[in-house]
Amino acid sequence: MGPNAHTVDKRLGPLRMKPDRSVFIGDSICDVEVSRAAGVPCIGYAKSLRRGDELRAARADAATPGLSVFP
Repeated sequence: MGPNAHTVDKRLGPLRMKPDRSVFIGDSICDVEVSRAAGVPCIGYAKSLRRGDELRAARADAATPGLSVFP
């Protein structure tokens, strides 16, 4: 079972982070759905072209083929 919106809220609370000032990075459609339910923008990690298409279709805010763009 994957993460749920409650889990995201629970993690942001102690950090005093607001959902719209955070970002969720995930590699599955479930991750995109959870981020949207929690009000957190989502960057999809697209391990393949097909996965990138799937993540964009699930309404990820952005998609990237690798994580090296993040410091």
